[in-house]
Amino acid sequence: MAVLRVERGVKSGSAYFIEKEATIGRDGSQATIAIEDQKASRVHARIFEEKSQYYIEDLKSKNGTLVNGKPLLEKQLLEPGDYIQIGFTWLSFAREMEIERIGKELVGYEIIQEIKQLGSTGLCFKAKQLGLNRVVTLNLLPPTIIRNNPQLKTHFRQQAKSLAKLNHENISIILDFEAKESYLYFTTEYLEGETLAVVLSKEGKLPLLKALEIAIGISRGLAHAHSQQVLHHDVTPFNIITCGRRIILGGFGVATILAEAQENFSGLIGKTEYLAPEQVSKQTVVKQSLDAKTDIYSVGVLLYELLTGRPPFVSQNPDELAEMIANDTPPAMTTFNPEIPAEVEDLVYQCLEKEPQQRPTSAEEIANKLDDILTRQKLLQLRHAPDVYTSPILFFTIELLSNPIFAWCFFPLLSLIILVILKIMVQS
Repeated sequence: MAVLRVERGVKSGSAYFIEKEATIGRDGSQATIAIEDQKASRVHARIFEEKSQYYIEDLKSKNGTLVNGKPLLEKQLLEPGDYIQIGFTWLSFAREMEIERIGKELVGYEIIQEIKQLGSTGLCFKAKQLGLNRVVTLNLLPPTIIRNNPQLKTHFRQQAKSLAKLNHENISIILDFEAKESYLYFTTEYLEGETLAVVLSKEGKLPLLKALEIAIGISRGLAHAHSQQVLHHDVTPFNIITCGRRIILGGFGVATILAEAQENFSGLIGKTEYLAPEQVSKQTVVKQSLDAKTDIYSVGVLLYELLTGRPPFVSQNPDELAEMIANDTPPAMTTFNPEIPAEVEDLVYQCLEKEPQQRPTSAEEIANKLDDILTRQKLLQLRHAPDVYTSPILFFTIELLSNPIFAWCFFPLLSLIILVILKIMVQS
């Protein structure tokens, strides 16, 4: 049985199971899998099984179908990890037997369950590392990209070694990595918690102090990574886990690795809403133009969403969204949340500057500024909190109640009064 997941577009995260055949299109009365996409035809494409393999063909759609970034001209064999693009909708193809295949190739791990991570790239599992008998998070990069880019294995090992040097409370620590024949994988500590994306979907915008604490944690983690010459380039709520009071940033290095793999896959790297202007520009040369300032922009986007409940720019059309990020001024944060302090808003706008050199100099600078703002906001809340000691009557009442002599005298006297009342009631 095949599995088709909506990775981007309306109903992101939805999964459809295909036994023998399914059609994809805009018209739910004609297509087996209906997608809400203005660029999709009524019946756009067909996926079907033939000799235990699954194929896809375009049904003479108006705007065509892309598979792994390339136009689909004739029927094509689908393999696990393939991406199908219909209009603005991205779907990933998988097979249920893929877990068994992974288990056979990665003999040192026992897969417990798949972790559904909307917005993530590749596969993610909760697994047991048999040699050390510990539970870990097993991350696998998309097999299709590996097949098309065999040189990626060497770069992956180099990148993973750099990531293994990171050791910070706000960073998901890499425990193991390897480049197998079909898979590039790395494992991180398994964390019981929710992604920030889930938290935002439940709560919308967050209280000021909570938002500042999260942004400080992420900035501290990035500052440590940057000090080790490690960049992220995919800072989104989907890569941030809240585990109690601990804020952990994961997904390090994946965007950098995939960006060098294939230009056609650039659309799969990160969600567009969180990309910096230099990332969405068609003229950008990744190796030369992206640096720590790109991560700083993403911190600004993150803090904007934490306090307003939405990213600075929103559109269902990826091309239109990229144009907005590159050229437009973000709406005033106070439009969505009038209680945002001016100093916070100013810092966010500085992070969102189009020109990287106009952004804060480092993630450490952002963390320190946010830390100062957080301290002032806490003091401000304490100053405005009701203080019982400002009332003489309340002051003496609390002093009386907290005096041990009062307790020694009050309770025996209260008992005596109750006995007298009961005696009077019985006599009457």
